[in-house]
Amino acid sequence: MSNWAGIAVGLLIVAVWFVRSAWPYQTAEIRDSSAAKFRILHVQKHGLQFDETLVTAARDTRAWTSRTRSHLFQYQFAHAIRQSIIPREDLTAFLRSANAWRLQIPAAHSLWSWNAEGWYVVLDDQRLLTFTTESRSAPPPPVTKIFNEIEALPSDPVGSFFLRDICFGFCYDPIAALGFTDLRGRDKLLGSKRYAH
Repeated sequence: MSNWAGIAVGLLIVAVWFVRSAWPYQTAEIRDSSAAKFRILHVQKHGLQFDETLVTAARDTRAWTSRTRSHLFQYQFAHAIRQSIIPREDLTAFLRSANAWRLQIPAAHSLWSWNAEGWYVVLDDQRLLTFTTESRSAPPPPVTKIFNEIEALPSDPVGSFFLRDICFGFCYDPIAALGFTDLRGRDKLLGSKRYAH
């Protein structure tokens, strides 16, 4: 009888923790995903720490920059979003240059090396381009150029909040970080490719 009581108490504790802390599970996502002209996610991994910056640009030249710093074994972490305006000529020049470097790129995957860097680019929500130190591929210069320009623009805070990760950092998914959390969006983005873990 005492064994069953111990198991029941343990299950009750897990249930209370799940309801109070892990449910509902939250992920960062872009609400106005249909208006995104491009998205660039830059992830830097230093040991157990992930520094993630996402820039998203709309057709009307609005841009959003979101930053997240998380650690493995960390359950809750801060997420901040800022908004700026890109000069139209910079946006047009970047999109024009994109036609020259749309190449066959390896599928997106999480970064596993102790120190690693990844760039994930999506144009018109159509196709994911991946450049990582693990695949020994570097992003084309226009990608880093527009990314740095948007980061340097004057911006206004949109909001900051906390995200929860019930996997404690071990389920990190760059495609979800880009805002594609539903299966239809992921299938459209990846085409016939399977997402590589």
